[in-house]
Amino acid sequence: MIADSACTAYTFCMQMTIRNIPKAVRQRLVSESKKRDISLNQAALEAMAKGLQVTFDGKPAWDFSFFSMTDEDRDAILDSVAKSDAADIAGQKRKLRENRARHKSLRRPRKRSA
Repeated sequence: MIADSACTAYTFCMQMTIRNIPKAVRQRLVSESKKRDISLNQAALEAMAKGLQVTFDGKPAWDFSFFSMTDEDRDAILDSVAKSDAADIAGQKRKLRENRARHKSLRRPRKRSA
């Protein structure tokens, strides 16, 4: 039991060391952390998440910063993308069923042995 909880605690609190950070990157991180009054660690975490296009909970991050829009507009776009993805998947499944049915009808009937 102790080993399990220790392993979980280590995984949850694990730290990483990043070496050889280029000077320009380090300067930008320091500048961002001071400008936004956040820790250097938080600035680095946010920069990595943004660069990898993920959120802190692992979901894809969609960057709409180049648009001037409200949160409702952003949510409407994300809903539209999700509906479009669902429709694409449904269409692919329908085509697969149709192809299977068509190919099944093209098969020659098997000869039955007596």
